[in-house]
Amino acid sequence: YFGSNEANPSDATWTTIQYDTEDIDTDSAFDTSAYSFTVPVGSAGVYYLRATFKGGTTVTTAETGMRIRKDSTDLVNTFNNFRSNVGWSQQEISCIATLAEGDVITAELNIDGTSGTIFYNGGTARYTNFFGFKLL
Repeated sequence: YFGSNEANPSDATWTTIQYDTEDIDTDSAFDTSAYSFTVPVGSAGVYYLRATFKGGTTVTTAETGMRIRKDSTDLVNTFNNFRSNVGWSQQEISCIATLAEGDVITAELNIDGTSGTIFYNGGTARYTNFFGFKLL
């Protein structure tokens, strides 16, 4: 999860979410400095992946987007259009994906603010988090 209280990404730009704190990582497969999960040797298979963030702007947010990527390819993405009527939102995205050894998984967000400071929240409440597990 994102352990800090707040980050300020660039407006309307895809940004890797800074998942910098772990609760459980049985295979040491999550890199808290690159904010990515790499499928370990011997662990190829079908995975469930889920990512969330809480963020927006301090005043009004036009749109938020989120995507989970395998290497440089989107596995899944979504956008919410708020028509500039919301300051912040909680967004989540999930997918089931077949992954090979060495595949690198990241989650990214895109916040398009019409006014105010762009942000996403973290901390011990785990507003911004990522998890995954092998199904098959």
